[in-house]
Amino acid sequence: MVLGPITVLQSPSITMLGTIQRILGLTAFCLLFSQIVIGFFMDTLSRKLGDWVFKFHIFEGMLAYFLILLHPWALKLDPFYIFTDFCVLCSSKLELFYTFGRVSFWLVTVVVIAGLFKSWRKWHILSYLAFLVISIHSISFHRYWFYGPAILVVVSLAGYKLLKFFKKIPQKD
Repeated sequence: MVLGPITVLQSPSITMLGTIQRILGLTAFCLLFSQIVIGFFMDTLSRKLGDWVFKFHIFEGMLAYFLILLHPWALKLDPFYIFTDFCVLCSSKLELFYTFGRVSFWLVTVVVIAGLFKSWRKWHILSYLAFLVISIHSISFHRYWFYGPAILVVVSLAGYKLLKFFKKIPQKD
């Protein structure tokens, strides 16, 4: 069933900490979507609107990362469990979905750290993969109406980037 955020937040089984966690996760998801779209069109947007777009992109990225860090802490305070307790053959679906979140966190962390270096463009392509893994993590808990369109847009942008990348590779005879 596809639900709106207000419907889910009004559910009687939702605790205050669960509500905070969902708000943090949903906001981070939306910010990451915005990051990918703005990043994809950065050259055009900067040319037409000015350098503030790039500064906004950096600020929004830092805010998204901060929310990603806070998101799991709303329910658990054990950092080892939150960020490193991965499973491949998980004992439950819940642990599998948590693992998708953990993998997402580390992918986003690589993208954030790469932003500090000159070779950031090579690593920022991971943001598309991170978004897709985050989407699996998010959809496994709740299905909001905007997940589908957001995933479609990101997959389309990633597909365009891949086509553009492979077109640059010289053909060998």
